[in-house]
Amino acid sequence: MFALANKATQAADNIAKGAERVGVSTDFYQEMEFWASQNGLSHEQMEKAVGRFNQRLGQAVNGNEKYASALQQVGIDLDAVRNGQLSTEDAYAQTIQRLSEMENEQDKVNLATEIFGTRLARDMLPALNEGSLSIEEARQKAQELGLVIGEESLYAAEAFQDSWDRIKRSLGTIVTQIGLSLMPTFQSMMDFILDNVIPVALDLWAAFREGENVIDGVKNVFNELFDGEGFSGLIDMARDSFNNLVAWLADEGIPMLMEGFIQGREMLFNAAMTLFPA
Repeated sequence: MFALANKATQAADNIAKGAERVGVSTDFYQEMEFWASQNGLSHEQMEKAVGRFNQRLGQAVNGNEKYASALQQVGIDLDAVRNGQLSTEDAYAQTIQRLSEMENEQDKVNLATEIFGTRLARDMLPALNEGSLSIEEARQKAQELGLVIGEESLYAAEAFQDSWDRIKRSLGTIVTQIGLSLMPTFQSMMDFILDNVIPVALDLWAAFREGENVIDGVKNVFNELFDGEGFSGLIDMARDSFNNLVAWLADEGIPMLMEGFIQGREMLFNAAMTLFPA
């Protein structure tokens, strides 16, 4: 159930962030996504078209003559945009509608190129031809089919994903801290191996090549290594390392893990309450 909720909120989070990215409402973003899919445009092309139109509309309003001329030729009232009477979304829908109604193909291509850029305009031409699904039809159909998720649900999903990301990062940091705390112990073991075990192995190999009794050689080496205590010295070292690890877990490791799990639980419950308020 959590995996299902996570997958659903990922999709909703992408919609909310995508709408913010191109500067339109979440409803319009989803309606344009349906329009694009019905006319052979990819999601990326739709985002690029809406984002680029928004950018060039702003430049035209701020005095860019090239973009102002192109937009005025498709009937966009820049004064209405300036004073807020014409929204970016309505201006975009109007532009697409006017381009699709143009009979002169050359004029259509030239204006689309000015507004959207050469490559993107070429990709959009099939959606601007007569007989393609218009924006108004797509917006109405998307609402009728229930393809538009409400803004409140989308932003709740966005909050859920943000909380889940914080939980994963917090738990990942705890694991990293545990690993860093254990590092000195394992570093000491590696240093011991490099300083003592590797030379011993080389000595044993040399003894073997010279025909000595390998078993006796091993015993002699360990006796020298652990001050005459032989293998028991190695066991004592392992026991001390284990006791140090247990002590660290009791003093720092387990409390750190418990605190991380408690924080994660609270964040998860808060996200659930956001999605499913009482």
